Amino acid sequence: MLLVRSPQAHRHRLLFDELAALYADAGITADLRPYFKSGGPVSEAYFAKPFLDQYLMTSGPKKGGYYGLPYGADTVVQFYNKKHFDEAGIPYRRRLDVR
Repeated sequence: MLLVRSPQAHRHRLLFDELAALYADAGITADLRPYFKSGGPVSEAYFAKPFLDQYLMTSGPKKGGYYGLPYGADTVVQFYNKKHFDEAGIPYRRRLDVR
């Protein structure tokens, strides 16, 4: 999601990350690279790369800029009963590729 500050200083809006490029092109959001490099409490390293990269512009005049921040993240975990796998003769998987 994107957090966009409205003209009224006390009001903010959450916008979906799928619209990051649209809002960047319209000038609604600003490139966050200067903020990241300012020495403040938040830098690019603060975020997991796959989550931050959702907001990285990859083409056009805004290429290379970040125009939003991750609002949250989820972790996918799978549990299985080894006994059932053994009985069925199915090998265990150490890693699940979800791509």
